[in-house]
Amino acid sequence: MVDNGATPEYRRGQSKCFPEAPVLHRVIGGLLLAVTAAGLAGLLHAAWCVFSNGTFAFVDYGVYTNAIWNTSRFHFLEILGSESYLSSHLSFSIALLAPVFWIWNHPFALMALQWAMLVAGAVITLHTAKRRCLPLAPAAAIVLFFCLYGFAQAVVLNEFHGLAMYLVLVPWLFDRLSGRSLWAWLPLVILLGVREDAFIVVVPMLLYIAVRERWAPAWSMLAASTLFGVFELTVLFPLINREPITETRSGLLDVPMLLTFWQGKWLDHRIAGYAWLLLPMLPFLRFKRWLPRLPCPLWFFPSAFAVTMAFAYLPTYFGLTHHYGTPALVTLTAGMMQTLIERRREGVLPLSVPYRALALSAVVAVSHVMNGFLPGGGNRTDEYAHPNPDVDRILTIARSLPERGFLFTEPRLTGFAANRRLIADSLYLEMNDVRPDLFFYTVTGFRHAGNGEVLQRVREGTLTVDFFDGDYVVASDHGSMEQNDAMVARILHTERLVRMANFEKSGAHRAFSDLRGDVLAAASDAEGIFVGLMPPADADAMVVEAREMTEDSRAVLTMTDSVTGERLAELTMAPTTPLIWDMFETRFKHASKVDVRIEVLEGSMEFSHIFFPPAP
Repeated sequence: MVDNGATPEYRRGQSKCFPEAPVLHRVIGGLLLAVTAAGLAGLLHAAWCVFSNGTFAFVDYGVYTNAIWNTSRFHFLEILGSESYLSSHLSFSIALLAPVFWIWNHPFALMALQWAMLVAGAVITLHTAKRRCLPLAPAAAIVLFFCLYGFAQAVVLNEFHGLAMYLVLVPWLFDRLSGRSLWAWLPLVILLGVREDAFIVVVPMLLYIAVRERWAPAWSMLAASTLFGVFELTVLFPLINREPITETRSGLLDVPMLLTFWQGKWLDHRIAGYAWLLLPMLPFLRFKRWLPRLPCPLWFFPSAFAVTMAFAYLPTYFGLTHHYGTPALVTLTAGMMQTLIERRREGVLPLSVPYRALALSAVVAVSHVMNGFLPGGGNRTDEYAHPNPDVDRILTIARSLPERGFLFTEPRLTGFAANRRLIADSLYLEMNDVRPDLFFYTVTGFRHAGNGEVLQRVREGTLTVDFFDGDYVVASDHGSMEQNDAMVARILHTERLVRMANFEKSGAHRAFSDLRGDVLAAASDAEGIFVGLMPPADADAMVVEAREMTEDSRAVLTMTDSVTGERLAELTMAPTTPLIWDMFETRFKHASKVDVRIEVLEGSMEFSHIFFPPAP
């Protein structure tokens, strides 16, 4: 079918597709596009930095890399050697991403691809604006929103997820729908295969186009999307996974849990999510007889997703962090575009359009200051600003690993080695009766892998240390025994750690376990934990591993010279996730004996180790 959505001027091939506008309008549009381009470059750099710093664990980055890499080697969505990613989500469409590993077989490939999908979505959005002859200034502001709003930055910089496909598929679908092209079926079919609930994202858009634009094919797309979505949820998912989705996602029907997340600080978190969803709509606000009114597509397109937020029990979902902001981002963008298209068609795009563009840009700036990851952003940390200087060494070790064998590694290293067929992290090793034959660990992780069983296998000779550089260890069951004893001795000497108690502010702490190193005293109580230590002679820094057990957990660590009573160091710890251990380092003036006190100030935290890294 011929695309009849473009204006007659565009179809006649005239070069001036964006309407004539005062110089100010064109200058604003050009500046916004320049800022967007600079922001996209910054996002790619930040993505490399956060990847290189080992922030991405087996879930989600390692799992997606492994599933898509295996698909590129004709093992369809295989993970963990025998399982299927479909047991998590019915993400058939991510198999289409497999050729990326034919082009570039690198562990960073999916992060680069995710960034490229954001760029492609921005280009398609700008192309749609051009075809519909929308003013440059608001079109550029919408592209700026699409690329740099808090949702967008979080999606691109928090691992890889299949939802990133929405970044290109929804703009493509909207472009075809706004042009009344039957090619809209292609992006729609791919989108419905992204996951089992993808239809929720596009149903409002299809319904609106069918009713408002009176385009009959949209009704068939709406019916097909709804029926296929219901079929996936009620028939296909249980058929593949041998249990209903309500069992796999047990929190879906857990009313007490849901009510808990509608109270206290979680309610504040939920309100914040809706606020960030509503804020970008305000620049499009219109007044009729002094009554404020939002354009219908702007609030209707994201409406179905907004309803699901109310029934979500995951803070990352209803708070629109990580990849969960993707549906909100793409539907808001499509709603903005549809609003401009309708206003232009009605011939009522006022001269205030560039000022509304500036207002939307100001909203983007506010979201960046509070939630952004680029310079000046509220979530900006060193791991997003500076690449790990050790990344080349880690990648070299990962590339040299034998291709055969089931590789086990620790969560922070899985992102570097997941483009292989058989891989799992240490958590999987502890939860399953599996005997791997290849290990890639840091020294500290290797010492405690499998609760010490891995190092015991080295001592017994069933495993050999094939590589050791003082920081990283590679071991296998087919190497040489010649250097085993020497390597084990060096590993034990290099470690210098104290294994700590798990501790929670509620008082449900446990006793210290497996104390090692020069420990003089150890105790835990309802306020915190105390350790008396004798640092190594050459140590000038101490590292503590911790992770949050409740949101906004915060603790303070103080180090005191136990002989003189002098305060040597103080450190505030605020881990960011319950899934990954965060490492907090503090420098101190040397002392022969130190008292370390950790007190939990807010929430609940869990601690793993204190160790003294070797002096450089």
